[in-house]
Amino acid sequence: METSPDHNPFESPTTAADPSVPVETVLQRVKLAWELPAIGGALYAVMFLVELLLFSTSLNMLLFVGVLGSLLGGILFTLYGILCIQSYPAVVRHVLAGITANLLLIVIGCAGVALLAGEFIPDQD
Repeated sequence: METSPDHNPFESPTTAADPSVPVETVLQRVKLAWELPAIGGALYAVMFLVELLLFSTSLNMLLFVGVLGSLLGGILFTLYGILCIQSYPAVVRHVLAGITANLLLIVIGCAGVALLAGEFIPDQD
């Protein structure tokens, strides 16, 4: 049984020279970091459209849960990408896009909540 001089059976799997997951798989996963917040933004736009058409029922709550779920998924896949940057430098662009998309969805969401809260505050006149 010949072993190569590079082979170290006691080496940690995390310090292995070659990553065990293909780059395409990691790129597909990290691409979700910005795709999910984009879907959340579209759901948010549909939520306002439903509000404008005056048939808002429990559909708004369902859309709001979808927005929160896509935001949470975007944040989780962004964190996954941040953890993979060292082994896979090609994911940096998607991680930056994920951070930007998540922050944009948070800002749009906060602005929408402030707008809705302003509707329910009585005028001081």
